[in-house]
Parts: sequence; C-alpha cells; structure tokens
Amino acid sequence: MFSHRALAPGTPIGGDYKVLRPLGEGAMGAVYVVEQLSTGVPRALKIMHGDVAKSESFRRRFAQEARACAQIPSDHVIAVLGAGIDEELAIPWIAMELLEGETLDGRIDGGEPMPLPEVLDLFRALCHALGAAHELGIVHRDIKPRNIFLARSKRPGEPYTPKLLDFGIAKLTGDAQANATAAVGTPLWMAPEQTTARAKIGPQADVWALGLLAFYVLTGKRYWLTAHDEDTSIAALMREITVDPIEAAPVRAGRLGVGSRIPLGFDAWFDRCMRREPDERFANANRAFDLLGAVLTGNASNANRVLESTQVAPDVYNPFATAPPLPTPTAVVPEATPHGVWPFVGPSAVSEMLQAGASADVAEPTIDTNVVHSRRWPLVIGALVFVGAVGGILWSPWKHRSGVPSTREIAEAAEVAKGLPMHTFAGTTYSVGSDTGPIDERPMHIRSMATFSMDLYEVPVGSYERCVAAGHCTAAATGEFCNAGRTDDRQRHPINCVDHGQAKAFCAWLGRRLPSEEEWEYAASGKDKRGHAWGNAPPEGRACFARGAAKLGTCPLGTFPTGNTPDGLVDMTGNVQEWTSSDACYYHNLGCTSDQKVARGGAWYASEGSVLTNTLRQQYSPKTRSAVVGFRCAKSL
Repeated sequence: MFSHRALAPGTPIGGDYKVLRPLGEGAMGAVYVVEQLSTGVPRALKIMHGDVAKSESFRRRFAQEARACAQIPSDHVIAVLGAGIDEELAIPWIAMELLEGETLDGRIDGGEPMPLPEVLDLFRALCHALGAAHELGIVHRDIKPRNIFLARSKRPGEPYTPKLLDFGIAKLTGDAQANATAAVGTPLWMAPEQTTARAKIGPQADVWALGLLAFYVLTGKRYWLTAHDEDTSIAALMREITVDPIEAAPVRAGRLGVGSRIPLGFDAWFDRCMRREPDERFANANRAFDLLGAVLTGNASNANRVLESTQVAPDVYNPFATAPPLPTPTAVVPEATPHGVWPFVGPSAVSEMLQAGASADVAEPTIDTNVVHSRRWPLVIGALVFVGAVGGILWSPWKHRSGVPSTREIAEAAEVAKGLPMHTFAGTTYSVGSDTGPIDERPMHIRSMATFSMDLYEVPVGSYERCVAAGHCTAAATGEFCNAGRTDDRQRHPINCVDHGQAKAFCAWLGRRLPSEEEWEYAASGKDKRGHAWGNAPPEGRACFARGAAKLGTCPLGTFPTGNTPDGLVDMTGNVQEWTSSDACYYHNLGCTSDQKVARGGAWYASEGSVLTNTLRQQYSPKTRSAVVGFRCAKSL
C-alpha cells in the first residue's frame, strides 16, 4: 500500500499519466502536476494518502469528489477529466484541469479588500457554481478562501476566472441528511449545524459560508473575533459560531477597524445568511446572489456616507427594504390625467398603443444583454434603502363629518376601479408550489379555490395617487427607484415602495382585496402549470428585468405584451413583485414569524431570467416599503 511519501518524477499512474512534480498536500491526499500521455497536456492529479485510503468511507468520499465535480454544469467548477484506482500503487486518483493563478486567500493576504465590481464578478461566478451544485442536490460543505482559485483567464480582457475547488467533502443532500455521522468542514467557515454529528446539512450551510466569505473579501478581515486572537482555542471559536450574539456586519467591521468598507444594504443580506437556523437563511446560492448583486451594484463611497447616519432595521433582510425614517417629505400628488389614471381598457388597447407608437415611453425598449455583466451600473446604493413612514395624508371632508363616504367619493373609487379591469377565474383545485425548487416552494400540494377575479394590471402610480388624494391611502415612500412623487412620467408605471397595509387599503377602497398565494400562482400558471406567465420560453424580451430592460427600474405597464398570460394578465413576471395576503409560513414551518408576508413574481432588479418563475416566493416584513414590491388586487365572487 502506498504511503504519503512523495511520488518521484516519472512515476506512471492511472494508465495515462506521468508525474512531473508535486503541487500541494493536504490531510487527505496530495496533488501533482502530471503529463497526460495521450494528449501531452499537463494536468493536475490528486491522490489519496495510503493511510487514509485504508478507510472505505474516505475512499467513497474521494470517489464522490470526482462524481460531484463532473456533474456540475458550470465553468466555475474545476473540470474533472477522469478518476480511478491505480492497481499497482493501490491508490485512488482524480485527474483535473491544471490551473495557473492564486487562491483567494493569497489575493486577500495582507488585509487588502476587493473593490465592489470585483466582488460582484467573484460572487456571480461562485454562486453560479454553487447554485448549479445545489440544483443537483450537492452541498460543498467547505467553502473557504483556499478552495476558491483565481485562475488565469483565457478570455481577453478578463484577468482571471474564479474556480471552486475541492468537493472532496461534499455530500449529496439526501445522504448528508440520512447518514451524516461527524462534523465536517473548516471551523472558521462552517455553519452551526456542521459542528454537530448527524446534523441535517443542506445548501444553507454553503450560504452561511458565502456570508462570511463576502465579509472577508469586502473588508480583508475574517468575521470571527477569535480568528484575530493568537491565543484563541477551538472551543472559543465554537462558542462564537454557536452561542454568542452575531453582530451586524457594520458593527463587527467597525470593531475590526474597517467599518467604512461595508456597503449600504450589505448588513441585511449578511444577516439573512448568518441565521443560526438553516431554514431562515437563503434557500440556496442563487437566491443569495439575487439580493447580493443588487447590494453591490452601487456607489460605495455614498453608501458608506449614508451608512454612518442610518442603521438598517435588524429584522429586514432585503437590501431594498425600509431604513429608519429620514425627514418626512411632503406628499406629492402629480397633476391627474383626464381620468386620473392610465386609461386601461384591456390588453388589446395596450397592443394598439404599442403598434401605433402612442408613446416613446411605452415602446418596447432595446434589449441590452450587457446591462448586467459588462457595464458597472452607476447607481447610488443609498437609493436602495428607502424612507420609512411618510406623512402628507390628505384627509377628505367626509372623514371629518361622519366616516361615511360621499357620493363624490364613491364615484371617484368607481372611476378608478373602472380603469383597472379584472379577469374572472372559476373555482378549482390546483397543485401549488414545486417539488424541485427551493425549500420554501416545497412541497407541491393541492389547494381549493373559490371563484375569484384578479386585476389584469399591477396597480399604477396614477391610480394609487388618486386614492391618496381621496384620503383613503397614505403616500408611498419616495426615492431614486420609487415611482411616486416623480416629476418624470411615471403614471403608467406600477406603484412601488408601499407596505402591505397600504396595498390592502387601496384594494379595500375599490371593494377588492389582496390575492392569496394560491390565487396568484394559479392566475400566473394556469392549469397547465406554466413555468412563466406566458409559458416556458425564456423571459428575455417578455418581461421587465435587468437583462430584458433598457434601464434599471420599473417599466411602463404592458411594455412586454408577449409576456402576458393567456388570460390577458400583464406583468405577472418581472416589473415588481406583488404583495399577497398569505403569510410566510404558508407552505410549511420555515422558522419564520407569523407577521411576515409573501410577495410573488420576479422583479426588475433580477439579473438572471431563470429566477423569474411562477413559484418564486419572497418573505418580507409587512412594514417593508421596497422599490421591487408593488401589488394588484383580487375580488371574491
């Protein structure tokens, strides 16, 4: 049996490889630069140490590394070329592509952080790799800087290609849940559940590590205080991970002397990654990147300035969510159109406007596929954290008299309701959710629904501001990506930056209500269970989102008529997510609190069309006023 002594140059192994020189060594095995004899190309070849190879369980783990890496469809996972057991040496081996470059810890060594654009590119690559793994049920379980390699790129203009290494301790999720017998991972980066034998290990363990990793590359410092103490112990580190309060990212960064390096909005994202209960974290790497990407696409210096004067509410994890109130602005009610709202009369009218070019603002924008990946968005992150409660409530005379609406008030609401037509859905049973999506979409289950109607359109700014002027609604929050109170033409855009109570109040004004989750999903998916509102084709050109729109922010309602549902509902996918009446624990208990509410549908800030599915769920505090959340109304019949 081969021991851990170095293989001599020229040693043949695996039938097609010849050792050139040693490359590195770890606890389980060693890596060599070898020549692939059949091609003459240098490769990296990993072998298991002889003493470790005696263990059947470790041999299985070694073989699993080969299978796991080979299955993951991502250019950001090191490519596995072959695997086997050398009969003469009696050792397992894995042949991989040979990378040139440095590990991430080498890049950050010395405490120098990465600039925000580089962090964005790095995490887009890592989350692509991990997201692809998570979709296959594979959990890495050892995400750390040393397992992230910045490989010299073969593409012009790209300095390096991030590669995720060492799935050697990855386990299929199902196996990890059923057979985990020991804590596995590197202590500084492992999640609390990894510190306990027989714990259930899922994608959320990798999400925990992503949170710590993002803090590391942004600040150049490891998050745990014990990591900076030369006299620390494993016991002290375990206490930090499992018991001690987890400080907000800006607070911890401040204690480490790097508080100015935390971008605005990161605190909320980091908090969601670092929940000790796995089911309270992002469900997987793709979900984690959706919001991190939004946080990182901004002006860091302005974000830090705003961060010094505001503190993100600890229970809000969405980077677009409400921060503590800034000075209350006066409500602005723009001059109404002849009818006070965009005169919605159905999808055919929208199509006619598009065909006739009635408004340049309505015409379908040019699709810029580089808007996310090539251009550094010149945004101010401070605009992503929005104003809290806004004053300027305009009380109409009847409220002061008797609480009974006047004939004029009734007519006003009826006029607005007429401009928001509905489609009626017959009562039915429907399979809600997904058996293959993220955990908060599972399991698919049958729900019964009575006959109901739902608005064809998301509630537009003009309609909502009519409600504010009538004194029945309070003003929406304002900000760079909020549509209310704008001097430009936003009357045909969906209202956003309204909380759950404001959405309910508007619907009640029209004699309507917010839809339930199952009503929303059925209206979007139909009995044929479409993946998107229109069907199963990709969203590009059919929905308002970062890759399909000409600019950031919402689009005028009906901009993408090919994205309508067969029943004529507009913008069910993209533009803004929509409040529902359902609470966050609707499917099953995820450790969430009963006051959280769910918004459905993808939104304009999404950088990948793949996330814009009809089963997508997002949990928010009902007090959240977000630029990515609006609503449409429903009605019981």
